Amino acid sequence: MIMMIKLLLVIFCISPVVITDEIKVSDDKCPVKFLTYFCSKTTYKGIPMLTEMKFSDRDASKVGWKNWESYMADLVCRCAKAAKKSGQDGFGIQFYGECWTNTNPQIMELIHSPEGLSYHLLMSDQCVGEGYKPCPKLNLQEPLPNDKYCVGQANTYFFYQIGDICTSNPCNNGGTCISSGGLMNFKCLCKPNFFGRLCESTEVS
Repeated sequence: MIMMIKLLLVIFCISPVVITDEIKVSDDKCPVKFLTYFCSKTTYKGIPMLTEMKFSDRDASKVGWKNWESYMADLVCRCAKAAKKSGQDGFGIQFYGECWTNTNPQIMELIHSPEGLSYHLLMSDQCVGEGYKPCPKLNLQEPLPNDKYCVGQANTYFFYQIGDICTSNPCNNGGTCISSGGLMNFKCLCKPNFFGRLCESTEVS
């Protein structure tokens, strides 16, 4: 099924997580609340998905290989704070220790094209979590099973969304987003003369 991925890309703490209303969120150890998203390639047809690296622990050899689980919690929380401070509502963790944000405008143009984009074209299996084990493939209707958090390896992001799924306002043309739990469970209440999952289409009189 083709899914418009504006939600997935206007993305972007982690400490141990808990499940609330079927959505995984950070606990009080990190002040920024987030949702786990999915493992993605860093480019689509050569176009970078995200354009701004907030910081890299790799440059200063700060990656905590020997205390991996606690390091991941700290890394993701720092990245969430950096993303929120700059006004972004999502972020991606790449190459074990890089924090990225800011969705590429070219990607957004593709999202709004008549064909849209399928998240299946973007997904990757090159993300790792606890014990460096591969992260399970996500069902976007459910929280991340087993692992508390994940990071991307080389040329891979693991995406996180800050706040509620409707924070990113995925509905077009003045539509109102209504969240119903789960990462992709939402609906758009469209204004008159507009229709479609994201209120992206206009009625022709």
